[in-house]
Amino acid sequence: LSYREEKIDKVPVIRSFLLQLVLDHNSEKVKEHLRRYFERSCKAVSQSNHSLFLLCVKCFEDALAKRLSSMSSEQQVTRAARLLESAHTSLLEAQPTSVDYLEGVAQVRHA
Repeated sequence: LSYREEKIDKVPVIRSFLLQLVLDHNSEKVKEHLRRYFERSCKAVSQSNHSLFLLCVKCFEDALAKRLSSMSSEQQVTRAARLLESAHTSLLEAQPTSVDYLEGVAQVRHA
């Protein structure tokens, strides 16, 4: 991911697919990398990268859906309630351009 490019991503499907794969592998490491990336990109680019933020939200949603698909209906309802509680905290405390905020948006949308 290059935060210095000003052009629209020509291969968002590939970028999305790769992000989903690494989220499945080790989500905490990916989130830490995204945090550093967002910090650097916000300093280097005066305008925010809405398409990248949306891509991250969608990938977080897909990762949640994949994890929940193997659960029973009762477990899914319980997990959805926990997701909403977690998202509430993230959305109140995090900056709108942070990984935690984007993950909170994904949690609300998926729950």
